[in-house]
Amino acid sequence: MKRNMDLIREILLNIEEQPPGKLIRTVDLRGEWSSEEVIGHLRLIDQAGLIDGNLKFHGDQVLMAIHGLSNEGHDLMDSIRSETVWAETKERVSTVGGTVALDVLKSVAGAVAAKLLGL
Repeated sequence: MKRNMDLIREILLNIEEQPPGKLIRTVDLRGEWSSEEVIGHLRLIDQAGLIDGNLKFHGDQVLMAIHGLSNEGHDLMDSIRSETVWAETKERVSTVGGTVALDVLKSVAGAVAAKLLGL
């Protein structure tokens, strides 16, 4: 699951890094991900409402017209952007088997960030 969480984070980071107003038609990733993995995780990100745009899936291809992250996507990125918070979040998730819903991931990351801030 850590690998899946890393891919979701990497896709969101890539979308967030694009210049404002630029229509995003491709996602350039630094990791070694198969097209099937990327498309599957783009589908999850879309279904979770983390992006503002349209994705059309046709077998092993996706047509993208993304304007950026949605408010929900920005909220998640605010929770997982920090490498320190991300590393501890993944560690905590691994203690429960390594699979959690995106909402739980966001909650865990928020709790980790709050702890690091002394809250």
